[in-house]
Amino acid sequence: ERERVHAQEMEQLKEESRAKIDDALRQLEESKAEISRLHVEADKFKEESNAEITKLRAEADRSQEASEAKARTMAVDSDDMRQRVLSLEAELTKTSERAEAGSLEAGRAAAEAAGKLKESEAEMAELEASLARAQAEARTSQSQTRRFQRECEESRAECKELLSA
Repeated sequence: ERERVHAQEMEQLKEESRAKIDDALRQLEESKAEISRLHVEADKFKEESNAEITKLRAEADRSQEASEAKARTMAVDSDDMRQRVLSLEAELTKTSERAEAGSLEAGRAAAEAAGKLKESEAEMAELEASLARAQAEARTSQSQTRRFQRECEESRAECKELLSA
């Protein structure tokens, strides 16, 4: 009788062990499926992040290029105005010399040249202010580029964390 009871207990223990093993295998398969799903989700997030990063970088590059082009144009315009001012100053000097000779006409021309000089100086001041604004925009673009790069690095770190999880 004891052997029969012992055999039944052993059989019951075997069945319980098989049930636990089957349960553990089922949980393992569920975990594998969950891990696979998380990998797919992480890959999708990584692709979306990389696309967004690429878009932000392109936008920052376009903005920076536009600002740089504007700054170059302003610098060229400023140089042109400086040359114009120098030319007008030379013209004013010639006119002043004629005025000293006592020519009334030369006096009128000198006044006209002085007016042109003042106008040119005002235009030059405007161009220099525009140049300063363009340079400030370029600095802002560079700052945005650095910020976009930091965001990119943060997104990459998040992706790595998700992948390692």
